[in-house]
Amino acid sequence: MRAPYPAAVPGEDRSAGVVDVHQHHGHVAHSPAGGAAPGGPDVEIAARRRAMASLGVARAVVLPGNSYLRPRGLADTREVNDGIRAYCDRDPDRYVAGAGVVEPLYGAAGLPEIRRIAELGLIGVSYHARFQGVAANDGWILRHLEVMAELGLVPFVHSYAESALEAPLLIADLARAHPELTIMVLDGLSSYHHTLECIALAERHDNVVFDTAMAFNPLALVQLSAAVGAHRLLFGSDIYSHPHTFVTANTPDALRAAGFDADELTGILGGNARRLLPIG
Repeated sequence: MRAPYPAAVPGEDRSAGVVDVHQHHGHVAHSPAGGAAPGGPDVEIAARRRAMASLGVARAVVLPGNSYLRPRGLADTREVNDGIRAYCDRDPDRYVAGAGVVEPLYGAAGLPEIRRIAELGLIGVSYHARFQGVAANDGWILRHLEVMAELGLVPFVHSYAESALEAPLLIADLARAHPELTIMVLDGLSSYHHTLECIALAERHDNVVFDTAMAFNPLALVQLSAAVGAHRLLFGSDIYSHPHTFVTANTPDALRAAGFDADELTGILGGNARRLLPIG
């Protein structure tokens, strides 16, 4: 195993304990660089660490990029999942957990890969339906969740406002079918109307929680908190691999300025993640 990277970068404050539940690593099919990080893994991880330092993020959950190319099918998916495990192992104090991916369109052939994700020590499975050719409530995703409930894995389900395939109404079907699972909704509250849909989802299903990365305004997060409580919010940045490194507008400083009280901020910036996710 490759030795971990150095423990700090200029400007990084790891004492703050901010936990980021929404980062992506790996090839991005629509990248102008052809999916690979220019300069190799050292450049990629250095760019990620600078982005994390700019937010004061100490620890992160790393997900794959769901738009990865898969001409070899399941073999490509296995390679992505192995890559997430290896990436977390490079710096386990910083990348405290990872999630894998399984394509719903693999049907029954994909079910053993969910079990292998658990064997790899990853904590969940990432779904981004608009990149996977299905709707978020696809029957095979529902079947995946049955296996995930058995294994104690967390579903990370993207719900971006511009995609009807990822609508909160569809995610409600997952929450209803599996009340025993905590469903991590990513990219939520990404428009005003989407915020109302996410609040309705949260009010009906208390096993659904949301990351903060793509909320169109920090006040949307305050609105959801007022409806169902700040314990349903977890900080996320949506940082991707270089050159697509993204830093959310909903920074910790922006959340502090939005009017959350000290206890709410403590939860959003790390406490809720440590309570809800198996991140050690």
